[in-house]
Order: sequence, then structure tokens, then C-alpha cells
Amino acid sequence: MRFSNQINSYYLYKILGESFYLLPEKAVYWKEKRTLIISDLHLGKAAHFRKSGIQVPESVHISDYIRIKNLLEKFNPKQTLILGDLFHSDFNNEWKRFSNWIQGQNKIHFLLIMGNHDILPQELYRIANLQVYHESYDIQPFTFTHRLVKDRSCFTICGHTHPAVKIYGSAKQSITLPCYYFTNLYGILPAFGNFTGYGRIKPTENDDIFVVLENSVIKM
Repeated sequence: MRFSNQINSYYLYKILGESFYLLPEKAVYWKEKRTLIISDLHLGKAAHFRKSGIQVPESVHISDYIRIKNLLEKFNPKQTLILGDLFHSDFNNEWKRFSNWIQGQNKIHFLLIMGNHDILPQELYRIANLQVYHESYDIQPFTFTHRLVKDRSCFTICGHTHPAVKIYGSAKQSITLPCYYFTNLYGILPAFGNFTGYGRIKPTENDDIFVVLENSVIKM
């Protein structure tokens, strides 16, 4: 059912005969469907924090746009699937920047599965040329969601939890790193956005964990 193979900086992960490239940019490219898959960008979070008096520079999201742009140029996907939490909270100026940016990507179809943070008026998503799904998006033999729904009959690919693992060194030092997390029934993608937190996972011995480093993805 599952097979993985290290290729250069990314991992080729086979699920049900389909090829998924697990990328160090914290995105997945589904080869057979020419689909780029990302989750949990949380755009606008910096502005949301500034409204609360926490000084976070607006430029914190710039690297997210650069990574998306580079991925689109590299893979030339037919569509980009966003697994929720595209925008962090209420409307702010970051949405204007995103809307202007995405309307310039007119050769690529963008789909959004609504996440718990995606609370903007539906009209804004329509203006931005996003095709919206409120619960799931199914492409056999997979179902894509924001939150994990374990009773799905199809293999589920989702986001939401921002999976990460804590790695310890020989001198008892430690570092927490984002990861891709796969079981026999579902897979969870790391958060694409740089300004997000982590949710530590508790894998079993049969699960597959792929740690994201700066320029590579390593299987644990």
C-alpha cells in the first residue's frame, strides 16, 4: 500500500499506486493528477497579531509567496489544492495582497477546502477565483479534508494539526521539526506557512514519518 524512495531533496511516496512527492517546501506534488497540495498557510496572521498589540512584521508572509511561486514554476501543476486555513482570521490588508497575487495565476485552478480559520465572507473567495469546498474534496481513491475524519472509507489526506516531531541530540539538546505523518488510513501534511505553531505527534511503529529540513526531507 505504501512505498517511499529518497530522490534528491524530496521523497517519492507511493500510496495506492499513486505518486506523491514530499517536498522540503512543506508541500506535496501529486504526479498523476498534476496537483500541488498545501495546507495551513495562515496568511494574515501577522496583521491579526499586530491588531492585538503584538508587533510582528508584515514581511513574515513574503517567503510563503516566494515558495508557492517557485513551486508553481517548477511543477507547472494543473491545479493547486489548499487543505484549509488559508487565511488566519478576520479580513485585513494581507487578503488584498493574496487576492491580487492569485488573480495573476490565471493558468492554474485553485481549490480551497475550508478550515476552521477560514471565516471570511464567501464573496471574497469567489472574487479571488477560489473554488471552495466546505468539508471535503474527493478524487478517488483519496479524500482531502482540513481536519482528520477517521471514519472515511477512502484514504484521507489532511492538515490542521501542523505535525512535528522532537529530535534529541547526544548532549540532550533537542529541536522540534515539522514533518509529514502517514498511517495506513490517512496522511497529515505540515503547515505550509512559516508563521505557524507545531503540534507534536505520537506515532506508532507502523507509521511513516518524514522530517522536513531546510533543503531536504528525511525519513525517520
